[in-house]
Amino acid sequence: MGPEFGIEADELARRIARGEGTRMEFKQGLPGPDKVARTLAAFANTRGGILVVGVGDRGQILGAPRPEETRAEIARIAAEDVEPPLFAHTAILALEGRPVVVCAVGHSDARPHGARLERGGKVITVRVGSSTRRAEGPALASLRQGNGSRTVDEFEQRILDWVARQGDSGTSASGRATPDNFAKANNVGRQRALRAFIRLEREGYLMGHGDGWGRSYSPL
Repeated sequence: MGPEFGIEADELARRIARGEGTRMEFKQGLPGPDKVARTLAAFANTRGGILVVGVGDRGQILGAPRPEETRAEIARIAAEDVEPPLFAHTAILALEGRPVVVCAVGHSDARPHGARLERGGKVITVRVGSSTRRAEGPALASLRQGNGSRTVDEFEQRILDWVARQGDSGTSASGRATPDNFAKANNVGRQRALRAFIRLEREGYLMGHGDGWGRSYSPL
């Protein structure tokens, strides 16, 4: 694999061993264009990520069917079925003697990206744990707002760093990053924490999921 892709086979194997999460998704074979477009758009809208074709849900290296065709189709989907279009870094790597197709998408400054719908329009998606979900409500508003130009203060930066440390493997991981848990872990007032989380979400630094004190957050 060429250095332009930015990840070697050994590093990919280590990431696969950690399982699926916000920035990693496995597929045994290539799904339909709609599902692929939704996943790639979600990666670009959230924190970036890697789609690996030829790997089972539990990380088994199965090998990608028709790897060259699969690689070309993923690149086509990124360019034609995602709006605004994405440039996807793709490669075919050998793991355990079997070919897997890898597609890496970076966090995009052109967000929000969406998957084109056959009937017209698009659906904007985000990653929540290891799931791709439709962006709605405040999450969608945060994407459209984009990262704020205001410099965050020291307390807000503590929140952003703390949220990023909560982990992104599995659908329940983001549930740890709540204002209540931050307040307890950092010995600060709950209301002060809640106000800061809401402000960071409104300005496009965080994305929230759920309601009330149980609302959890992930980085944007």
